Amino acid sequence: MTKLNYIVGGVIFLSLALLKSEAFAQDTVSVQPVKVTISTAPVGYLNNRANSGGYGSVSHLYWISKFEVTQSQYTIFLNAVARTKDPYHLYDDRMGVMPYGGIRKNILEDGSFTYSVSRTYAAKPINFVSWTCAARFVNWLENGQPSGDPEIGRVRHSKPLFFWGVRTPASCFWSM
Repeated sequence: MTKLNYIVGGVIFLSLALLKSEAFAQDTVSVQPVKVTISTAPVGYLNNRANSGGYGSVSHLYWISKFEVTQSQYTIFLNAVARTKDPYHLYDDRMGVMPYGGIRKNILEDGSFTYSVSRTYAAKPINFVSWTCAARFVNWLENGQPSGDPEIGRVRHSKPLFFWGVRTPASCFWSM
């Protein structure tokens, strides 16, 4: 390809991105600061045996979400904990790029943020959330959904958790 083809292609791509961005802005709605409610179901395979590494045993009944977290629910979380800063990268820029992201980060004059969600994507599952961001979301839910730092009231674990990396089917934990 010639340099001209790359330039023309880039201009077309940028034009499409701007058109989508404008359509996105017209389709977004503000999310009111309400309590997020998650429907859950009990999981009850009690006293199952641990694997050879000592992991996997569950001695108690626990509850798990029936449905995936929606973009609207995650937007409420962002507006509660990442309005003045986002040191934990709870918002990923890809969340605002269609066709998979429906959350827009709005930067205000004072440097703070608000987040809005596309009507089209409000009830769709959230994308581009890391394991640590998902853990912060759950901790936020479990600790009364406070405003401010998402580390407030965080859950401490007795066994080490490995936050980054790949979990293979043979793994009993997340590894680096």
